[in-house]
Amino acid sequence: MGNKTKTHIEAEDTMVLSEQLRKLSKLQTFDNRMDSLYAQGLPDDGSSRLGPKQKEFLRERRTMVRKLDDGLVNRYERMRSSRIRGNAIVPVVNDVCQGCHMAVTKSLIAELLNGRSLVTCEHCGRILYLE
Repeated sequence: MGNKTKTHIEAEDTMVLSEQLRKLSKLQTFDNRMDSLYAQGLPDDGSSRLGPKQKEFLRERRTMVRKLDDGLVNRYERMRSSRIRGNAIVPVVNDVCQGCHMAVTKSLIAELLNGRSLVTCEHCGRILYLE
């Protein structure tokens, strides 16, 4: 472990989680754009052939996913394909989850401020972050 103090290691862990959430949020924005592209660009003949734009998006997405923690990506993917539909990761603004618009408890706000663990909404299950 070298000469790093516990506080320094915890600060690094917090920065890692924060960076992972930022990247995950970018992936979500990308996925939302990709969903729109798929809706517009699939052939009318009912086939699932992808055009050049969709193929490029898939390559870019794979690159983005490689930079994220596997467990976090798996959780995100499950949430996107579940009943939640849409955004799996949402900000908390004025103590309100922007996914379900329900109030977030003070203890969850404290966990978000602490930044050491992944926090999900008690009401809708979305991954939360502070803006």
